[in-house]
Amino acid sequence: MNKVPISYTNPLGDKRFLLNHKRPGHGPIFYAFLHEDHHDIVNYSSGDFCIHNESKNLDYYGGAGTLFTQVEQFRNFPGNLDFFETDLSTPYLTRAWPKFYMSMKNQKKVYIYKQDLLSMMQMQLMKNLEPQAHTDFALIANILGIYLRTKEEMMDGKFEFAPYDETKMNEFGKKVGGRFKFAMERRETYTSNQLNDKKTVEEVSRRLKNILPPNHRDPEYVGLDQLLTRLNEDNPVEKNHQRYEYIITLTKVVVGEFNTFINANKSWFLPIPVDQNPRIAYVRVLQEPKGSYLFGFELLKEMRRCGMNTEVLEEKLREKRDNYCLEIEEVRSLIKDKNIELILTLVTASPIKEPIWMPAPGGKFCIPSTDFVQSLIARIHNTGYFQKATVEMRDKLIEEFALLKQVLEDAKIGYRDITASETKQVKKQILDDLYRNDVEPISLHLKQEVRQKPNGQWTTEDLESEIRHLGLDVPFPNIFSIVQNIIKWKPDFHSVTDLFTAVEVSMFYCVIKEAGIAEYYLEDADGWYARVEPPETAKVLESLRRLGTTEASETTKALKATEPRKTRAEPSEAKNEPLEKI
Repeated sequence: MNKVPISYTNPLGDKRFLLNHKRPGHGPIFYAFLHEDHHDIVNYSSGDFCIHNESKNLDYYGGAGTLFTQVEQFRNFPGNLDFFETDLSTPYLTRAWPKFYMSMKNQKKVYIYKQDLLSMMQMQLMKNLEPQAHTDFALIANILGIYLRTKEEMMDGKFEFAPYDETKMNEFGKKVGGRFKFAMERRETYTSNQLNDKKTVEEVSRRLKNILPPNHRDPEYVGLDQLLTRLNEDNPVEKNHQRYEYIITLTKVVVGEFNTFINANKSWFLPIPVDQNPRIAYVRVLQEPKGSYLFGFELLKEMRRCGMNTEVLEEKLREKRDNYCLEIEEVRSLIKDKNIELILTLVTASPIKEPIWMPAPGGKFCIPSTDFVQSLIARIHNTGYFQKATVEMRDKLIEEFALLKQVLEDAKIGYRDITASETKQVKKQILDDLYRNDVEPISLHLKQEVRQKPNGQWTTEDLESEIRHLGLDVPFPNIFSIVQNIIKWKPDFHSVTDLFTAVEVSMFYCVIKEAGIAEYYLEDADGWYARVEPPETAKVLESLRRLGTTEASETTKALKATEPRKTRAEPSEAKNEPLEKI
């Protein structure tokens, strides 16, 4: 029997972006996170990435500080710097703790991705620093980024788990934090004559090269020299030599402690050896509210590595794509009594405005298909396609969204998660189709933006006002009924949602209903939408839609004409009446 091949995209392949990037630092991550119309929020000044605080689009993300926090969460997955193709000196996480994973057999056994151990080491250092010391840490964050990216090469591009020893990590944090603090307190002593008489950027580079290990793709330290050149433009070494002497000292202290810890726990940072004894297969179990599943090819790869019998599993995976998933019940008999460590990975709704990627079989990355569709609808909405759209234009947009049904149907037959390359193909197809059909977003000078209000500080009337302000009631005359239904369905909707998001959610439920994909998000979609409007109202609205009527006044007349005759007093009229009269 022919073995089922396991495809693999080598993460250690061509990485020209490490040294040849027009957008150094966090720029590529921000551009991936921000909506296309919001790219004015970020720019570069003298080669350095910065936030444009005057941009009105910042309101959508809750301000600069909140945006930074969201982006940190957005990139909180192993391999994120390579995924977003950032340059070599991009700093690791500074605002979000890496994620932990639990053994299903022993809940006290905690795992972490090996790549995330490096982020954890940096977070431990920062945790043990006083707030004012973070300014000093910022001096070496990019240099430490080069060091950590180089150490990540130890893992050979494989996304594997390591046991997480909280005690050891806390001890490391206290030690490296203490050394850092000691160097700060003796700054004048440590910064004297570090550069001797050669107060040049070349000498700074030479000293740092003696501290940092060479990167496999940058043996000549080009990335370091690029970074120092940018720093030297704003702060020339000749005039700020003590600053650079301090940078050299802090780098030496931190890298020294990091090296000691890594060397003492080398197995945590190296790929699992072929001759591992005993052989243990490590497989993620992705748990959703409705059930648990795993990646079939991830299980196959691990079982093969451990020399286990895979014939039955290979038959299940024959002619399947890399991201094919199996329900845990489908493989329970296959993994029974085998030395397989099942590692629980919770699949929950993203806490930010964009889905968070995760490693997938074959060296790829993926996100849940349902999250991708929701995110794409939000992006189309925020670009302004639906603002005051005619019925004809609305129907063309809905027709394109109906194509997403195949993505969601695939989720039913095992492809719950969609890969990054697949998302690009789907986006391109939809945008190309819209362009060919002369469907474009509203022009920028006419486009309206939501007048933001934070969680708990807006009313239903505010939401309805913003919907009218954006002209979204023109293509979706029943959107106000959907708003009322959402509020009944989610009593805490006002308190947990800002006004921007409230408009997005309202639009989402309008779009999925018209596109015929609501069943993938609502258990009883027909029942949910049946409560949106009285049957007679729905009939009138559908008739208006077919006639192409978009005038709000006509819609209002139609709604009023179908309202049932009042048989009860309104609350304002009834409050002083005896109960039996109501």
